[in-house]
Amino acid sequence: GMGKSYYPLPFELMSYDPVDDAYRVTVDRHLLEGGPSWSNNAPDFNQAYADRVASYYGSRQEAIGL
Repeated sequence: GMGKSYYPLPFELMSYDPVDDAYRVTVDRHLLEGGPSWSNNAPDFNQAYADRVASYYGSRQEAIGL
């Protein structure tokens, strides 16, 4: 997360950098800060929440297996 907040992202918006062993995100910071997030109480990670995150970022919605 940025600071003390957490920002879920669809995997398709991240790329893995094997040299640094880290994920890279190229989403504009203002878009990220306006998106779904939490700081203290994590949300229920259910299909509705996954759909909300995907919809915000304009990515494809995928079924999650819980």
